[in-house]
Amino acid sequence: MDDFKGRLVRSVKGRDQGHCYVVIEELDAYFVRVADGRKKTVASPKRKNRIHLRPEGPMEPMSLAFSDEQRADEAIRTFINTHAKEV
Repeated sequence: MDDFKGRLVRSVKGRDQGHCYVVIEELDAYFVRVADGRKKTVASPKRKNRIHLRPEGPMEPMSLAFSDEQRADEAIRTFINTHAKEV
């Protein structure tokens, strides 16, 4: 999968194994920045290796066009709660 931006992903490695995130930025061929709207917000996203993430949920990406970080975090939480499946 080439385009991760806006996709719902689940961490498969690390301390946060099993946790769902939304990819908010692609850094390079290996790393992305992810947010969950709670602990990892849009203002302070987590840097993750792509090979430690598995795509989840719907194939269509989430729209990331927001005017305000608080609304973005709220929308990310809602998107995760709606589309994430239990491990």
